[in-house]
Amino acid sequence: MGLLASSYIDLFTTTGEKIYEEKIHHCFQLLNQNKVVIGKGIGWGYPFDWQSAKKIKANTPNGIVSTAVGEAYWKYYQLTKDPTILEVCSSIALFLSELPKDQITDEQICFSYTPLYTNHVHNLNLFVAEYLLKIGLETGKQEMINLSEKAVNYTLAAQEENGAFDYNGPPEKPQHFYDNYHTSFVIRMLHSIYKLNKNKDVKSSLERCLSHWKGNFFLDDGTPKFTPHRIHRIDIHSSAEAVNCLAQLEQDYPKSIELAEKVLLWTIENLQDKSGYFYHGIFKSRFIGKPFKSRIPYMRWGQAWMLKAFSSYMFTQKMITSAT
Repeated sequence: MGLLASSYIDLFTTTGEKIYEEKIHHCFQLLNQNKVVIGKGIGWGYPFDWQSAKKIKANTPNGIVSTAVGEAYWKYYQLTKDPTILEVCSSIALFLSELPKDQITDEQICFSYTPLYTNHVHNLNLFVAEYLLKIGLETGKQEMINLSEKAVNYTLAAQEENGAFDYNGPPEKPQHFYDNYHTSFVIRMLHSIYKLNKNKDVKSSLERCLSHWKGNFFLDDGTPKFTPHRIHRIDIHSSAEAVNCLAQLEQDYPKSIELAEKVLLWTIENLQDKSGYFYHGIFKSRFIGKPFKSRIPYMRWGQAWMLKAFSSYMFTQKMITSAT
């Protein structure tokens, strides 16, 4: 619902059509009904049990879902300047600031995925850091800005020589795992953080990672590879997040939208069903070695993310057209 709300806000801003305003209100109504008050803040989780280092019970708030929902509320605040919406954003930031965090050094911390245990994952750490930074700047809460800076310091210190980021950060055992959409998450957050704080170290890190990503994660026709050395699985999540990220980057890195268009066209041709929905992806059979399509219509993993990709693309195209 957070992804859908963000998408409808972009579509309303792009088209001005009232139907999207109605959908925005519907999404926020459902989000408000399903929020979880935790500590001094509020958050959201998955509506099912799931397994990580521990079993996580349904509706346990976590950083990924809460920042996705938080982004929708932030966009709506940017659109309306309604102070009650900013209060919701602040409550989300409070929950995020209270997530378990590992103090790596005096100037480095890493936020954890859930309130239940400590772990070290770069994309989650940056999602939290980016959200705390913008809410801290908007509300004048220096403690949130300080936490954000330390979290960013942690991730920047772990960047590899070629510009990539492992999925895990230290002191977790390195996975040596570099996939398309988690890399894209890192790039998108570094870009947003740089736009907020103008930190040259953040910009340098962003550009190194961006260069590695563009050069290693796509085929010439726009096919989003899973890792630098593996084409399959070609995941709908990689398609959607690549477009989302590239659309955001266009303002500062012109011609990013050209790669976004390639990815979109490839995805429509290869992963969209005739009825309209998008497939899970193209996998390679371990038994016969041939690719096959998984046609499962996951609502969040595929449909919501692809709607966000299209709405981000349309929003950016309107900005390009307005500028010319």
